[in-house]
Amino acid sequence: MVAKTLAPAATKTEFGKVATNADEYDYDANFKNYHSSEQTANFLLELYDSDKCVGAVDRNTFEFTLSEPKFDYALNLKSK
Repeated sequence: MVAKTLAPAATKTEFGKVATNADEYDYDANFKNYHSSEQTANFLLELYDSDKCVGAVDRNTFEFTLSEPKFDYALNLKSK
């Protein structure tokens, strides 16, 4: 079994309205940068199609990258 993790940053969706219990939510006023839901969906597809297990958006540059696990598997540490 393979588990993959997507770590997006701010994404423009209906969630802003739901989370704030508001009729409208202005992403431009609340975030310096954000991705569209389509961009985030493409990140997910890129991760799914890759051999990597982590897809993450850098909060400083807002660039999406794929990588290997961020932490060593605990049982691998015994052999070091």
